[in-house]
Amino acid sequence: MNPDEAGRFNALVQEVKSLDRKVTFLLRHLGVEYRDPSPPSDEVAQLVIQGDKVGAIRLFMKKHGVDLLQAKQAVDDIAGRLGL
Repeated sequence: MNPDEAGRFNALVQEVKSLDRKVTFLLRHLGVEYRDPSPPSDEVAQLVIQGDKVGAIRLFMKKHGVDLLQAKQAVDDIAGRLGL
């Protein structure tokens, strides 16, 4: 990477960090929690379908690096989308 590219890259990194801080501030200020709208992994969905919500929560925590409450909310959302 030449010096010009490195400079542009560093500027973009700083801009992304700035935007991340702003979004985080706004979410906290509004009392809103961001939930990733991406579809659940097949493994997590399969555990939910099988009725193993605890296993699904554990797997979700492991795959996404979230805490217990966030994983439970996500698995409950998945169950709702699956009509369970």
